[in-house]
Amino acid sequence: MTDEQLSLFPAEPDELCRQIGLNWLSLVELWEQGLLSFEPRHGQELSPSQEAEVLFLGNLVCAGCDLRMLGLLLKSLGKPYAYNAKDIYYDWASRQWKPLPEVPEPEVVADKYLDGLIENEDIESLKEIAERVSSALKNLESRE
Repeated sequence: MTDEQLSLFPAEPDELCRQIGLNWLSLVELWEQGLLSFEPRHGQELSPSQEAEVLFLGNLVCAGCDLRMLGLLLKSLGKPYAYNAKDIYYDWASRQWKPLPEVPEPEVVADKYLDGLIENEDIESLKEIAERVSSALKNLESRE
């Protein structure tokens, strides 16, 4: 489900449709087909969950998914489809939505890389890195 910060003003389905380029009748059809959990009405104020649902489903439709494709894509997801597309991706091989992996902080990646070089006793690579770091520090300090 979406966990984005709440908007100051509740969104309306009309405006969301305009923002993403979704035809209003397509949104109504999503409801009629049982994909959208609520009946959209012009001017209605949406809850954050309803807003997420419109954005998630609407963007799939705008990307070219017809009802048949939506049925296949949504098979592994639970209703309501109030998902944030920034948090999940569709794995075509397994035909399932999966959470995006967390990207570790650069320092964690660098530490793991250095640990591997140390473990492998790769002195040459460590020397090259030390030289690059030293050069970078000198360049940055000269700017101050």
